[in-house]
Amino acid sequence: MENPTIREGDYVVVQKIGGEHIRVMRLASKQKVLIEKLKFDAESVFGHPYGLFEVSSGKATPVCASRLVQEEGVGDIAFVLSVKELQKLSQEDVLNLKGQGITASELVSKLVEGSKSFSSRTEYSKNKYIRRKTKKHSDRVLILKPTIRLLACSYYIKDCLRVSNLRVDQLGMILQLAGVHHGKNVLVFDQVLGVVSAAVIDRLGGDGCCIHLHRGIIAQSIPCIHCMDFSEKVLLNGFFFFSVVDYIVRRVRGLQSEDSSVSRRADRLAREARGLAQLEVGVDALIIATRTVRFKDV
Repeated sequence: MENPTIREGDYVVVQKIGGEHIRVMRLASKQKVLIEKLKFDAESVFGHPYGLFEVSSGKATPVCASRLVQEEGVGDIAFVLSVKELQKLSQEDVLNLKGQGITASELVSKLVEGSKSFSSRTEYSKNKYIRRKTKKHSDRVLILKPTIRLLACSYYIKDCLRVSNLRVDQLGMILQLAGVHHGKNVLVFDQVLGVVSAAVIDRLGGDGCCIHLHRGIIAQSIPCIHCMDFSEKVLLNGFFFFSVVDYIVRRVRGLQSEDSSVSRRADRLAREARGLAQLEVGVDALIIATRTVRFKDV
């Protein structure tokens, strides 16, 4: 099976090698991707498989990891440095070298060569210096297809309060304790960016039912579900929205909910009807991930 390629409009996860941040974004043409002071054109990755890329002169080109190991090895960079006259590089020199398209490993080599105190350091200090410089000047990024683990880690690092301090290991424990697997019917109240609902849908794999309970007319703030880009088959067969407010309005007042799109409203009402039918039959598990609503109110 061929690796999927990156296309315009795809949701991707971008992480700089040696960096601390994981960025989730949707790629568009004429867009600049910025990750920890490393910037490149989004169009330069279109048509390439997901994986490792090297950034040079504002462009990202795919890199084969196995080839890097063969060419650069996995040992200490200090052992492959040539003996040259020590010369300190200024910040301007570093910027000029980056503008010329020099790779991170070559730049680190020059920085080590220009360090007058490097030879007098201990082995531990040498390795620490190299790791620090490599991390600072790294020009390689990972562009990956979104997964539940990557999404959970990204939003936890970016703003843990928006996901109620939910870690990825806690999310896995919730799914295990709720007994979520193929064929199960699960009711979810999710106020944590849809990460719990997305995890349930992913675990069900199209065989089972996930009813996303929400307030308001339509479900809001569920980027994790959009990022996972589930197939239409999975969404049609096992994912239903159920609006509490809309249901009460139509049930008590006998009114039709307003929607700017007739087809969208018809699809939403059909999903709500299927979700309500499943609720009347019963569900196997209830998962509540709340941020602003009390559990007893749910």
